[in-house]
Amino acid sequence: MAGATYIRPDKAETFLRMLVGTNLLGSPCAKLLRALDTPGGYTQRLRQHMLETSLRENLHWGLDDLLE
Repeated sequence: MAGATYIRPDKAETFLRMLVGTNLLGSPCAKLLRALDTPGGYTQRLRQHMLETSLRENLHWGLDDLLE
């Protein structure tokens, strides 16, 4: 393809991780958690499930419940 630029997947992943990580480090945790707390969303449902049960033992079951 004319004008196409190839980006190596390993370089793209490194850049993306740095970009996301830098933003996470520079933001208050509570604000980030609220942003992920979409009503009825997978993250909220998983968090609620984990809070209502024994976190460690039920992580696998919680992820399975999201697929239903």
